Amino acid sequence: MIALRPVLLALSPLLFTTAQVIAQVNNSNCAPLIQHGIYDTYRQTAGSVNSAQYKFDLCQAYNRLQTDKKNASVSGHYGLAGGEGNYSAEQLDQIGQAMCTATQTSTYSQSDLNVMQQVIDQSAIDAYKECVSLDSAGLKTKTTVREADAGQMTLDMYYVTPIGGIPQVSVKKIDISPSDAFTCVGPLWDMQGKAQKMDTHLYSMSCTRRVAAALPAGANILAPASTVTVMTDVGSVTRSFAALRAAPPPPPFDIPIGTIVAFSGSKEQAEAQTADGWWICDGRTVHDNKSPTFDGKDTPNLQGQFLMGDVSSGQTGGSKTFSIVNQTIKSHTTGGFGDPKIYGDPFTHMQGSHTWTTDSSIYSEGVWQGLNINTVPPFYTTIYLIRVR
Repeated sequence: MIALRPVLLALSPLLFTTAQVIAQVNNSNCAPLIQHGIYDTYRQTAGSVNSAQYKFDLCQAYNRLQTDKKNASVSGHYGLAGGEGNYSAEQLDQIGQAMCTATQTSTYSQSDLNVMQQVIDQSAIDAYKECVSLDSAGLKTKTTVREADAGQMTLDMYYVTPIGGIPQVSVKKIDISPSDAFTCVGPLWDMQGKAQKMDTHLYSMSCTRRVAAALPAGANILAPASTVTVMTDVGSVTRSFAALRAAPPPPPFDIPIGTIVAFSGSKEQAEAQTADGWWICDGRTVHDNKSPTFDGKDTPNLQGQFLMGDVSSGQTGGSKTFSIVNQTIKSHTTGGFGDPKIYGDPFTHMQGSHTWTTDSSIYSEGVWQGLNINTVPPFYTTIYLIRVR
């Protein structure tokens, strides 16, 4: 029995439940697998926005959540600015920590994973658990994915013999599914099926994904869902990739004829836009036989004008100034109002004796000098252009 004790000690870490392993192992190389799962889920549901923009929108929502926490005003759900996701506060808190914090966590509890597996690919959860379990068995891995297009992956691996474990491990086989999904090279790839043993030296391989340069008619998949699996003496390392979908073409950006835009450039530059169908709004006559709508007609004269929304276009009005004309202030007598309350009017006098006495009558007289009041707010000048074709 004494001779068997070291063996039992060596096996005991492998008998832990996944939750126990996750709680006890601090492996920063496993955490990025969660990030990859977040990106992969996004690719399956969106794809029209690049991963960098998705992360920016996600982190903006995460920062809003942190502000709401401080203000005790947390919402039930948080949508991303680009519309690529909608998360509960709990879900956003978990994936935001994984994607947006400077000191990203290196371990996730089972409760953390339960929250995240509702909004990220299950294969990422499985890969994280697998990574943590193999780490406790001595097999150390680090996966780096080029998330911009999920077109390349680097897998680093080495082995540290645990107490009572085998001194070295071999790479039995590396499986790629579909078989042509990746092309892999490197020392780790070369080890498969050979007598060479893995030790504390770092063994790496780089795998480039096969992505279609052009889509067949009716297809929208640039690369199918795929996996790379490295089988060793102590367990298998599986890395999964979601299908790469072609982003839908952007909707046609058709600017209606008659659209007016503000052009911030020189008069010469504005004149040059005529060749592309944009004419200066200064009342000039349009001469463009490609424009049946505007040929022979005048552009609106918007020099020195502001634009105002209304139910129809073409109405004019307004003035740069507002005038108050000269006028005489007629005498007006008041009295019997208790203590006088008027102090600043230079044309106000006491009736009779010039003393402020209770119930004295007062009257006003004089001439109001007219003036012009400028009604133009602060401004920045541009040249208005109108699209005629």
